[in-house]
Amino acid sequence: MLRAELERISYQESLVFEKVHEETYRELGYQLIDIPADDLPHRLAAVMSVIAPPTS
Repeated sequence: MLRAELERISYQESLVFEKVHEETYRELGYQLIDIPADDLPHRLAAVMSVIAPPTS
């Protein structure tokens, strides 16, 4: 078996994987932000708007 074949998980398993990681990061005090699927410049802009909001 190839390594990639061993690491594949189902969509349902990926949702469980996501939830476990999200809960763990929140328990550790991290503030998570939702970044919607989009091209890289738009995702970067979404991140920057949270970590470095524009100053007036």
